Amino acid sequence: MKKDEFIIRWRLRIAFFKVKCKIKRVNKKILRLNKTLNNIQKLFENIRNIPGEKRIECEGFKARKTDWEEVVSGIEQHINNTNSKGLRVGFLGVGAGYAFSSLAPSAAMGIASTFGVSSTGTAISALSGVAAKSAALAWLGGGSLLVGGGGMALGNTVLFFLGIGGKIFSVTSFVACLLYFTKKCFDKKRYKK
Repeated sequence: MKKDEFIIRWRLRIAFFKVKCKIKRVNKKILRLNKTLNNIQKLFENIRNIPGEKRIECEGFKARKTDWEEVVSGIEQHINNTNSKGLRVGFLGVGAGYAFSSLAPSAAMGIASTFGVSSTGTAISALSGVAAKSAALAWLGGGSLLVGGGGMALGNTVLFFLGIGGKIFSVTSFVACLLYFTKKCFDKKRYKK
């Protein structure tokens, strides 16, 4: 009986040791998972936490957007009253182009400041002042000159073409609208004859 009892106790100790080792392995995996989840949570908090200056800038964008929505809706009502498809498209093109030219550079800088990373590896949203602006411009330019990007000069060029692109679209829409309207007027005169 003592021999059987000894064997049973020995097997219980071995089983207890195996369970204890497995619990330690599971605890290590739980600690790694917890650390990873904490890192993910910090990343989301960094994305959500916009510095006070940027928050004020975003509120300004919202106000401009609301103003432009009112202007565009007023233009749409006026155009609907004229019942001219060419005028409607032309004025909407002018409004959209002008809105794009005034909002696109600011939106690009906002995106660069919020989601961009400087060439040193620091999030641009963690920087402030001239450093943040320089890093955002370099990010828009494809990175700093040292890492093979276009740097701040290319970033400024991108912002310039974003602004001028909307203005070119506005002028083109306006000219097309005038040509369409003139054609309609000539067509009406020709049909009257």
